[in-house]
Amino acid sequence: MEGAMPAVRNERGEPFVFATRLEAQREIADNMILGLQQFLDGNVGFADAFVNNEYIVEVDLCADGSVIDANGARSR
Repeated sequence: MEGAMPAVRNERGEPFVFATRLEAQREIADNMILGLQQFLDGNVGFADAFVNNEYIVEVDLCADGSVIDANGARSR
C-alpha cells in the first residue's frame, strides 16, 4: 500500500484518531524516546534509534471506523 497509513489502531483494528494535535505529538515523542532507550540499552544501533516515519494528518472519522484524509484517501 502506498501513501499515508494509520500508525496507531484501536482494539478493533480501526485507525485511532487522537482528540488533539498535542496528544498525537506526544505519542510520536513517546515513540522517539523508546527508540533512544533501545539504543542506550544496546538493542538497536545509533542510526536506527532515530528512524521515525510518523507524522500527523488531519482526518475525518467515518461511522464505519475508517478515516478520510484531506486528499480523499480512505484508510480502514
